[in-house]
Amino acid sequence: ATDVRYQAMINCELQMVGDEFSRKPFAVAVQQGSPLKDSFNNAILQLLNKRKLEKLKEIWWNQNPEKKICEKPDDQADGISIHNIGGVFIVIFVGIALACITLAFEYWWMKYKKPKDDSDSVNSKIFEHRRKWSRQSDTKHVSSVTDVASSTNF
Repeated sequence: ATDVRYQAMINCELQMVGDEFSRKPFAVAVQQGSPLKDSFNNAILQLLNKRKLEKLKEIWWNQNPEKKICEKPDDQADGISIHNIGGVFIVIFVGIALACITLAFEYWWMKYKKPKDDSDSVNSKIFEHRRKWSRQSDTKHVSSVTDVASSTNF
């Protein structure tokens, strides 16, 4: 993130988008058991106590001679305007209109369409079969398991 911030500071064609996340400090590695470890720790603590690191950060980021003064462009990235999503609404309304037209046509087709021969149509045969079956089930009252066994023709 520091590299990106620096590049955006010296090049006006670059822009940093969003905030930094998961910032991690830099570290210096030394061999295990090395006396340099204590020297580095003491030097860093002295720089922190004297606020020299804050001064260096101020000089590096805010008073850097390589920092460019860039013009701020009009941000269109603030969000999506109604002009940008107007096409989506048009597509939705056209789809709803086509669905309504299709619904009306299918309703008219099913209501006024008559089969050529009622006795040959599959729907009428299914309807007749269901009607006969429902009459039989209404008239039969099963009183025991033996009645069920005797009424079935296996």
